[in-house]
Amino acid sequence: MSDANRRWAFDDENPVCDTHVHVFDTRNHAMADTRSYTPGMATVSMLRSMHHANGIGRTVLVQPSVYGSDNSCLLESLARVGIEKARGIAVIDPQHADSKLLLRMHQSGVRGLRANFKTGHTAEVASARDYLQALDELPGELPWILQSFSRSEQLLELADCIAACKRPFVLDHFAGLKFDGDDIGRQVDGIVDLLNQPNVYLKLSAPHRALNYGGFDTRMPLFVERCLSVAPDRIIWGSDWPHTGPSAARAGRTLEQVEPFMCIDEHRELLQLSSWCGGELLQAVLVRTPERLFGFDDPGVMSAGF
Repeated sequence: MSDANRRWAFDDENPVCDTHVHVFDTRNHAMADTRSYTPGMATVSMLRSMHHANGIGRTVLVQPSVYGSDNSCLLESLARVGIEKARGIAVIDPQHADSKLLLRMHQSGVRGLRANFKTGHTAEVASARDYLQALDELPGELPWILQSFSRSEQLLELADCIAACKRPFVLDHFAGLKFDGDDIGRQVDGIVDLLNQPNVYLKLSAPHRALNYGGFDTRMPLFVERCLSVAPDRIIWGSDWPHTGPSAARAGRTLEQVEPFMCIDEHRELLQLSSWCGGELLQAVLVRTPERLFGFDDPGVMSAGF
């Protein structure tokens, strides 16, 4: 499909940004023994092909849980993509990080830290609160963000902590909502209230997760509409490529077994997004907000090539 036929297409000076992808190089980078699944290969070359097919010019590489706090694959991938076109979100153990390490990561394109409470199995709210507070302090003067992958119920329990963070705070994957849940109305209201906080951003990524891998739910576009009305300049989009599977499917699978990626149509999801918001609002979601949030508009950043 040509750029002219893509509703979300913008010119080269306004490139679309995919703010949530993972790279898995399982041949060259050892995975953590504590991981909950074993993915297949998802390389920079494969990522580049997907982005080229969908007219995407920028991306944010997110540290996946299988590598724990070893960010070597992330940093190598950032170098391959190039700092002009990519940023990274790392996972750090606050007790084993120093300012020199963080500065090196910043120079490599890292612009934030992730708290993965969903895959990381950190369910205890007090511990999650302590971890977020430690992350908020960790980068010092570096202009980094925080982001969290959590159940929506947990996010609401952490709402005061999130609002108190000094840094922009991104809620991954529709803020962990499950639209088929019994308490979805209260959770939606809570997430919208949280989005009223000026430091909170929402990532419209992995809608299939929010739909619990089922069919379309009419409450999803209504939720998106409410969020856009509250924070039109704090909504971003991510593909969640290469689409790892649901945790429930891992129960009978050993770590020796490679988990297949799901077949998700990124083109269809971008069409869906463009049906929810168009014009300047769509440009804000896909271009302007991620450009500002992840520092792509920093004129001092040099390209390493794509």
